[in-house]
Amino acid sequence: MIFYGAALTQDEPVAIQLLSEHEATVAQAFLRIFGFDVSDSSALVPLRSEIIKAPIDLCEPDALIEINATTSYVKKQMLLHGVTY
Repeated sequence: MIFYGAALTQDEPVAIQLLSEHEATVAQAFLRIFGFDVSDSSALVPLRSEIIKAPIDLCEPDALIEINATTSYVKKQMLLHGVTY
């Protein structure tokens, strides 16, 4: 979990690259369990990168609106319940 937190604090292109490399290594181990020999996990990195980017591209137009609405709602609920920070 620390790795994911550290990766997600980077700029988006760096975060995507770090996550893609890490998850390609995990995928390599997973595929090996089922008898698939992926001798070079770096071959999976571009594929994993595209898999990460697709939902980002899909959600980007309205993501910030939803994040701001959620933040506003949570702040209101915290205030109503006496939670201060």
